[in-house]
Amino acid sequence: MKTKLSVALFLSLLVFATCKKDKECVKGNGDFVQETRFPEAFNSVKIYNDANLYFAPGTESRIDLFAESNINPLIKTDVSQGVLTISVNDDECYTATVAPEITLSSPDCNEFYMNGSGKLEAHGINSDYFKIAVTGSGPVNSSLGVNELDLISEGSGNINLAGYARECNITLLASGNVYARNLESATCVVVSEGSGNITVNVTVSLSVIIKGSGNVYYSGNPPVIEEIITGSGLLIKED
Repeated sequence: MKTKLSVALFLSLLVFATCKKDKECVKGNGDFVQETRFPEAFNSVKIYNDANLYFAPGTESRIDLFAESNINPLIKTDVSQGVLTISVNDDECYTATVAPEITLSSPDCNEFYMNGSGKLEAHGINSDYFKIAVTGSGPVNSSLGVNELDLISEGSGNINLAGYARECNITLLASGNVYARNLESATCVVVSEGSGNITVNVTVSLSVIIKGSGNVYYSGNPPVIEEIITGSGLLIKED
């Protein structure tokens, strides 16, 4: 009897899992609407879908979501312990006519984790610390003025940075390029383990570790340069 019950339970779970896996994605209906949400305060954002994300500092925590009317309800925006997570349920998916656009504002947000093909536009950043981590294919464009910048790229999207960071730490592990010539830094630590190229502008101290095939290009004439190269990539000075 126990064996029969176990087999029945296994089959029911299998059917449930198959239904979730085979569930058809919602197709965008072409009827675009805007919805405004007011979440609790957040200082970090994690996105797990293919929406385009636009951020600028503001006096309140606010989300403006522009998407097709049958897709809007599928996009979850939950805050837990200061982290805003943008996602869809595991058993749901959608195919949009045009990628949803999400505009965020917050007085204290300083971390972004991008895990999809959507782009990130983050401008007007002025803070002590700022972090961007990318594992997807979407591009990133950001203008900022910070004391410390941490950038981790594990995706294929290109990253463009402008402004000033007193200290910058750039880690590249994949094929995306990092263009930071328009970001002036006093000191910068660069670790390149991928095939993408990195361009930096450093005025005081540059430390470079190259383990992959991507090149590191630098300008700014830093008097202190430390390099460890075990890959095929090169450290190249630009005029």
